[in-house]
Amino acid sequence: MEKTILVGNSVTAGSPTSPVSVPDGAIAIFNADTGALVAAGDTVDDAPRIYIARGVTGGNAAISPVIEVRGMRKWEGKAYQAPARHVMTIGFTGSGTSAIAVSNDTEYDLIIKELSGNFEPFPTLVKSITSAKTGATGAAIAQQMATLINADAASRTFAEVLVDVAATAFATTATITTVNGSPVVVISNGASAPAVGANIRIGGTTAGFPIYRVLGVAGTVITLSAPYWSPSQVLGTTTAAVAGGILNAAPVLADEAGLRFTAKEFGFVLSVGLDGGFLGTPVIATTAFVNGTGTGAQVKLREKQLQGSQAHYNRAWLVQPTLEQTNVAKNFDAYHISYAVQFESSATPTQLDNTVHEVIVFMDTASADQKTVLKDILNPLFASTALQFPDVTV
Repeated sequence: MEKTILVGNSVTAGSPTSPVSVPDGAIAIFNADTGALVAAGDTVDDAPRIYIARGVTGGNAAISPVIEVRGMRKWEGKAYQAPARHVMTIGFTGSGTSAIAVSNDTEYDLIIKELSGNFEPFPTLVKSITSAKTGATGAAIAQQMATLINADAASRTFAEVLVDVAATAFATTATITTVNGSPVVVISNGASAPAVGANIRIGGTTAGFPIYRVLGVAGTVITLSAPYWSPSQVLGTTTAAVAGGILNAAPVLADEAGLRFTAKEFGFVLSVGLDGGFLGTPVIATTAFVNGTGTGAQVKLREKQLQGSQAHYNRAWLVQPTLEQTNVAKNFDAYHISYAVQFESSATPTQLDNTVHEVIVFMDTASADQKTVLKDILNPLFASTALQFPDVTV
């Protein structure tokens, strides 16, 4: 089976007269017999053989094999689906009464397996702490464990501490400037920095936002007990005007506390195991893992894989760089074409065999006009075949 990927962007094709005149990133569909563009409303009788071209700067268009329209086996679309990192919580989740079990002078053991693929051994975090000899609290236990996890450079899990203690915003107009992945934040708009040892929330003041213990203060610059981390941002991203507040009181034994674990990367499922003092603490699935469909990274990986499977991209014979069309900063919808090509059997010359080919066109989700043109042409064309394919609406 031969597979071909073409990756389009939001550029409109216009009316190119040949593949070399298709604008860079645009997708155009040509009649393989006449060389003309396939028009919206054309049927299999008008265009029995087509090919799809993706424009490339310099006129070196990426072109699909000839698609035998009467041999169509599949025509379907798949919309982009955003991925979601897996999130697990033990104890308090930001609401409710679940909490970390608390005992003095007790070893607390945590095992997190970072599952990816189907092959063991999986990366595993094994962390242990011992609670205070007297006066242990859920918050202190959670902060000890979070500090240990976040200090591990090999960890693919980020830990945050949640407590059921009210907080008050720093000031009416006060905000925090954060750098994603850094333990240093800056408080602005004239608000006084909290004292060393205080607990603050970043992102908001309600219990669903994590707390950070203040380790150092220099004017308006605050050093936290753990790096601030936002999973939606690239590491190093600076964000101003982030809401925040200071806890109204230090957490005590009666206050529910929890640990929230977030996979740093997409594609990992966290399996959380507890032992020692943690026994009896509930483990709660907070956000389900979603692999997603059509992310730039996924499309780029698929593009590389399929290039490697095609003879004309065999790097043992072709040493120049291969064409890579994917912009990893974009998201894509997918259009899948599968068709059969008949050929004379080498074993039995009088017998016709067929092989199935696939063409996958990825279109930038922002390219509404391009996608409309693609569907206006291919929907009626493929609906006119013997299998009468239903319209793709993605």
